[in-house]
Amino acid sequence: GMIEDCDWMIQVTIQPASEAVGGIVAWNRGTLRRVTARAWMNAMSGTGVGGVAGVNVGEVRQARLEFVPFEVQRGEMRTTPSRVVGLSSVGGIVGRNLGTIAQASVWASVQGEQDAGGVAGLNAKQDAHIEDVDFNGAVTGGSPLGGIVGRNAAGSVLSRCRSDAMVESVRTLTANEDLVVGGVAGINDSATIEGCRSQGVVSARGRGVAGGIVGRNEHPGGAYAAAGGRV
Repeated sequence: GMIEDCDWMIQVTIQPASEAVGGIVAWNRGTLRRVTARAWMNAMSGTGVGGVAGVNVGEVRQARLEFVPFEVQRGEMRTTPSRVVGLSSVGGIVGRNLGTIAQASVWASVQGEQDAGGVAGLNAKQDAHIEDVDFNGAVTGGSPLGGIVGRNAAGSVLSRCRSDAMVESVRTLTANEDLVVGGVAGINDSATIEGCRSQGVVSARGRGVAGGIVGRNEHPGGAYAAAGGRV
């Protein structure tokens, strides 16, 4: 199926959460096009939490996660960035991407304990693509964290992306644990990153691994990108 030209404002609090939680759809197996969400989502036990879709195995094109309006007093309106909170695979557009995300923009704060990113928490399937996307905001939580994706894996491709973000791991370390943080991707594992740019602040505590583009590039993965800002 197809959902297009949709503009949605939503507040979601789910305890406990299901496998997939999305601002517009939980699971997308079809096409989402020209959709806008303004979301305030709290699904702390959710695995696959996204401002637009929890899990995507189809296509998400021209999606936006924008500012949420609120009234500070009668007749006076202000806005705040959208907020997406989950346990693992948490992203501004999609929590877990197994399909295509293209031409997406995010203004939000994203928080997750594992695999959290400004656009997608996890990009993980052969031929899964994220392209022409940008993120403005903050990604915080555990590890791995990235300005665009927390983890780029399994032959997936991330191309022509821009991140202007604060990416910060704030979790207390346990024994034999590293915190992995990147301006674009926390971990790039057997996957490709090309034509991406990152600026902002990237930080991890203790034995943390922090990179302007990628925190940890593993196996036959490649990253061709530019970074600015502070690590």
